[in-house]
Amino acid sequence: MNKKQINRIEMFRAVHTLLNNYNDVVSQAPILVETKNQFDALLLQIEESEANQKEAQIYLSGDKIALKRLVAEKADILNDALEAYANVNGDVDLFNEASKTFSDLYRLRNEDFISTIPKQIKLLEANLENLSDYLVNEPLLTDLKNSFDNFLAINGKPRQYLIRSIEATSTLEELLAETQQLLDTRMDKIVTVFKNKDPKFFKSYHASRRIVDA
Repeated sequence: MNKKQINRIEMFRAVHTLLNNYNDVVSQAPILVETKNQFDALLLQIEESEANQKEAQIYLSGDKIALKRLVAEKADILNDALEAYANVNGDVDLFNEASKTFSDLYRLRNEDFISTIPKQIKLLEANLENLSDYLVNEPLLTDLKNSFDNFLAINGKPRQYLIRSIEATSTLEELLAETQQLLDTRMDKIVTVFKNKDPKFFKSYHASRRIVDA
């Protein structure tokens, strides 16, 4: 991996971290969530590029505790919607299954966390059509899946929900170029919506987009 590629991956990592840190802002715009999902999936593909797997894991793995917290937060938000739906419709069994809070999830041992989150995802998938009025949609569920895949990766477990596949013949440079294009032609334009709505997020995003020579 050359210096230019390393610098670009560092920038991708900074953007990835920034978007996760502003998850409450990102989740306000479904189109931004959808684009972030595509971005996350490309990062996962970069990490799994055979020739550079070891290096990519250094750049993209992130902090295990912070990522576990992020997954628990996202699952808790979606569980709240499912719990509300179950409560309104008098579905006691569904209500009990959906009643896991952030603390319930985050305090689990990693082994139990890894087995519990897929059960919550499966529950959400089964009821997704009923949750549109509760502000839950496919992009938000996919966002949870992507974050959980990242958590699995840094725990040495196989990913379960990679949302996008790229032909095995794709080179690292092709993946980097596609990721850069996604940011240039889509993500940057969508974030403009927040220029006045949330100037702190807007400025922080563009700061993360700067490539720093290492």
